[in-house]
Amino acid sequence: APMVDVLGGLVHRFFLSIHQGDIAKARLMMTEALNGTVTDADIADFFVGFVDIVPNKFEGDAKPNSYYFVGNDGKCELFDFVVEDGLIDNIISR
Repeated sequence: APMVDVLGGLVHRFFLSIHQGDIAKARLMMTEALNGTVTDADIADFFVGFVDIVPNKFEGDAKPNSYYFVGNDGKCELFDFVVEDGLIDNIISR
């Protein structure tokens, strides 16, 4: 399952870049289409309050691009990442 590792690495690096305030680095991991629809503030605000990400391996429909975002309050939210040609094209809250 190397594809899972590749996606996991991408999403993890994306999350860490934003968490560290490096929006420019995060944008390099996004498709041109997604880059054109969000501001730096949108990207930064999207992950406010989240402290970690965990791959979704708990559901019947677990996918390699599905992640639980863990909040600093301990609550989790589930997000699916749409990846095109190795870049993040969309993030969907479930």
